[in-house]
Formats: sequence, C-alpha cells, structure tokens
Amino acid sequence: GGHFMEVDPQGGILWEHEDIYHHHDAQWLENGNLLYAVAEEAFVSPIGPVISDRIKEVNRKGEVVWEWCIWEHIHPHIYKTHECFSTDHWPMVNGLHQTKDGLILMSLRTTSGIIGVCKESKEIVWELKYPLVAQQHDPSLTEYGNVLCFDNGNIRPNSIHHSRIVEYNLTTKELMWSYVDPMPPSFFSPYMGSVQRLWNGNTLICESAFGRLFEVTPEGETVWEYIIPEFKKYPTPLDEFITGYHNSCFKAHRYKEIKWL
Repeated sequence: GGHFMEVDPQGGILWEHEDIYHHHDAQWLENGNLLYAVAEEAFVSPIGPVISDRIKEVNRKGEVVWEWCIWEHIHPHIYKTHECFSTDHWPMVNGLHQTKDGLILMSLRTTSGIIGVCKESKEIVWELKYPLVAQQHDPSLTEYGNVLCFDNGNIRPNSIHHSRIVEYNLTTKELMWSYVDPMPPSFFSPYMGSVQRLWNGNTLICESAFGRLFEVTPEGETVWEYIIPEFKKYPTPLDEFITGYHNSCFKAHRYKEIKWL
C-alpha cells in the first residue's frame, strides 16, 4: 500500500495521495474523502516495540480530517493475539467499512473480531468476537443491515482448516447466512480474502491465496468462476519469508455496469 490514485478510463491521473504507512484496506467515502489504516509504533512491550493501527480520513487536499487510534480504546490483555500470529503488529486492522449511518466496521486480524466504531463519538459500540469469526477479512454491511465478512479460519475450534463466508445480524449477532464448500478444505485462504454481496442476491468471493474468484447463489451453487493464471514471486525482501510463486489477489470487486471505451 501507500500510494492511492484516481484515474480516468484513459489512464489520466485525476487525484493521488501518498502515505507510506498505509496497509491493507481503504474506502472511498461518499463525500469524496478517503478512509484507510496506517501502521505506527504504539508502545513498547517486554519483547520490543509493538506496531498498531491508526485510522485516518483525508480530504481531496490530503489533509487529515478525522483519525482514530485503536490502542486508546482496546487493550492487548483483553484482545489477545492468537497463537498463529506474531505479536509485532496488533491487532492489525485489515478491513474497513463505513456505513451510511456513520458506523465504521474494523476487522481485527490477529485477535479475531470485528468492532463497530461510532464515527461521531469515537466509541466502540458493537463487536463480534472469536469464535463467531476467526482471523477474518473484509467486513461490510448488506442492504438488510447484516454484517458480511470473509472468515479465513486459520484456527477455529473443533474444525479442520477451511474458510467460510458469514453474515450476522447486526443487532442479535445471529448467523443469517453462510457459505462453506461441500468439501470444506477445498475453500481455504489462510491470508487475505474478500466478499461482496451483489445486486442480484448472489455473493462474489475472492479466495485470495489461490487467486480464485467465484460467485455463489444464496443456496451455495457456484455460477461463475475465474482463476488467475499468472504466477510471480513476491518482491525482495518479502520473498525471504513468503516463498514460492503466487497468483494471490487481495480483493475483488464487481461493478454493476461497465462502459468499455
């Protein structure tokens, strides 16, 4: 991350913004501003510096007009890092979504959970914790007011490794809908992942680690699928600990209408 661009269909740059500490997700807001997460050193633990997350909103001039520091609102002793992660980046906000009502959903990767922050008061007013979700990504609010997310499932109680898509009622936290492959381990992305509820009622899923994009009906039938055919190594120095060749895709989005020019 770190460099944002808005371009026209001919490739002309209309607007750009750079923040070298940006990581993971971002969202264009209806007012034209940009909401995104940055990493910064928050405190020093017995084992060394801990990187945490600050959420920023910038306007078209690149000015910060709103920000929120997660370590001022939650504590590592309560929101604990799961054993499958290191403790150097806590809790790693890997997904952001601001609703029309001013609730900002944040996915906390290393602690497994989604919180809802009231933008006006800056207070945490909603949360969904492990094991209802497990190492999840990409929370969003559906048109029915439910929270939808990609539930990675690196570790989940009494379960073999598999991912799923889950949709919870925002008020009751009741599981309203889910997608799991009939042979569960066949759908599994241990890192990254995205999901989008489409206007036709179907759900677009990005199984990021394996470059697989597919669309399922409410009944779980796969009606479209695409696998990215290009593979590359990660650039240096990431290739030192993320080895091999990848066709990974962090996030996919389907547009309702495209006019090819």
